[in-house]
Amino acid sequence: MIKPELKDRLLFLGPLLVLPGLLVAWPLFEIALLGFKNKVTLFGIDRWVGLSNYQYLFGEDLRFWKAVTNTLYFTGVSVALEFVIGFAFALYLRFGSGSVWWKTILLLPWAIPNVVSARLWQWMFHAEAGIVNHIMQTLGVVEGPVYWLADPDLALHAAILADVWKTMPFMTLLLFAGLQRIPETMLMAARVDRTPPLRLLMRILLPALRPAILTALVLRLLDAFRVFDVIYVMTGGGPANSTETLSIYAYRTYFQALQFGYGSSVALMQVGMMAALTWLAVTVVKDRRRAA
Repeated sequence: MIKPELKDRLLFLGPLLVLPGLLVAWPLFEIALLGFKNKVTLFGIDRWVGLSNYQYLFGEDLRFWKAVTNTLYFTGVSVALEFVIGFAFALYLRFGSGSVWWKTILLLPWAIPNVVSARLWQWMFHAEAGIVNHIMQTLGVVEGPVYWLADPDLALHAAILADVWKTMPFMTLLLFAGLQRIPETMLMAARVDRTPPLRLLMRILLPALRPAILTALVLRLLDAFRVFDVIYVMTGGGPANSTETLSIYAYRTYFQALQFGYGSSVALMQVGMMAALTWLAVTVVKDRRRAA
């Protein structure tokens, strides 16, 4: 006999356990299975190849490693910038003046759809008609037009700037919510003791914000690591694959080359890397919390 308490828990938790299984676990299982096949539907190829896809992926596919490098660089730089700028804005919203207007303004980039935002920045970075080059030439920073999205050394940085502008408000709101949860008595005690601003930041604010920081970093790491729309709209992964991320590489392998088996191995490696990044972020924050 099932205990009434356990029965009630299963009744309420059942949908939460079943739906993720249907929506996440089963497709993930299918992708994992396809990763061991050479399946090209267009030519009727569907055969078991074992670890051949992964052997080629790790040993010979230089394009895959270029996509990994681009993804890690994009994720690290964009999340770091979003955290620094977002934390500065969160402090201003919590302790500064005019916070009501700033809250409204900060929400505007987050409210714009990703594709619209990416297209907006694509126009702004246009070599001939973009406002970025116009301002830089007016100020005398550059003499001629800069081809932001056509230069392999600049295109990824332009995409990072667009992503930071779009998602920094999300980081700000999470950190601001964490600052709001800090007891006012603790802040008043710091004012009475005339605690220096740097000491207040390092000894009171940051330790109290660790749960909010962990949440913000994990969510943004996962979101940035699977970036697709902003880069695909702005550069399409070019020029010369200089902005091609794992998501774009998997998309091209799946839906352009129609290599479902190899594309599944790429997608599965991306999922594994995302899980490793999440574990690393959680471990680092928890270790620092124990040390404090």
